[in-house]
Amino acid sequence: MIKNIAIVVLIICVLVLARAVIRLENYHYASVVGMCSEYKADDPIQSVQRQECLNNTETRINPIWHIFYALTDQ
Repeated sequence: MIKNIAIVVLIICVLVLARAVIRLENYHYASVVGMCSEYKADDPIQSVQRQECLNNTETRINPIWHIFYALTDQ
């Protein structure tokens, strides 16, 4: 019984961490490619708009690609 609970807890941890990797890789790739570059980083208001744009931009067609690139890209 304890083994099953430990497995479920570990699976939940892996899923939570995978979600964080997907979010961060999406943000990283959008920043590197230059998406949302119409906003200037010098202006505080446009900097906030750029952050919101990068957070809401979908860069790849499937979240699994984010995990793949995060694990394989140097």
